[in-house]
Amino acid sequence: MSLKRKIALTISIAFSLLFGMVMAVIYLSFNDFRRDEFKERFRQRLEFTTHFISKSKDFEEEAPIFFNENSDNILLNEKILIFNDQKELIYSTIKDRNVTWDSAMLKELDRKKIIYTEKTVPEIYAALRNINGENYYILTSAFDTNGKSKLGFLKYLLITAYVMSTLLIGFFSYYFVEKFLRPLEDLNKEISEVTAHKLTTQISCAGI
Repeated sequence: MSLKRKIALTISIAFSLLFGMVMAVIYLSFNDFRRDEFKERFRQRLEFTTHFISKSKDFEEEAPIFFNENSDNILLNEKILIFNDQKELIYSTIKDRNVTWDSAMLKELDRKKIIYTEKTVPEIYAALRNINGENYYILTSAFDTNGKSKLGFLKYLLITAYVMSTLLIGFFSYYFVEKFLRPLEDLNKEISEVTAHKLTTQISCAGI
């Protein structure tokens, strides 16, 4: 491999690695932002539910109407489970099917008070709240379809930008290296032509 290609390749790899790290930071930062934004919407939904329970006179009768009229369209496929102090399910937005839940999470709430997990599908935000002197376990789950869709599109854009920039960096690196090294190559060629029969040959250094 010629010197020009070695230098161009080294520059291309260095810039590609640097650009790749920048892309990774952008992606991870946006994912953190998406998670925090979705978590905040979960928190607002929890406060909304807590306020309703505290103001409700007949919770079991009013709950279906309230949650039907105040569903959050951003929290796609939202499900809310509410348990009493004995960890008995007293209300669920899931209709016409058996309701299941993680009993271990209810026990964990006794210790942590608030739990958020994005490792499950859908994501879950749960909290233990004392309302009017009684404890309520409130579990909310939903899909962040909007945020995940934006994250996927950003990933596509970053990969495309990375591939295009890598090709451009490689091309321009070789172009500029060739331009800057050409005087040295011309000098090297002239030196090579100097032989014992041409000791009087003058070497031009004007291009250096």
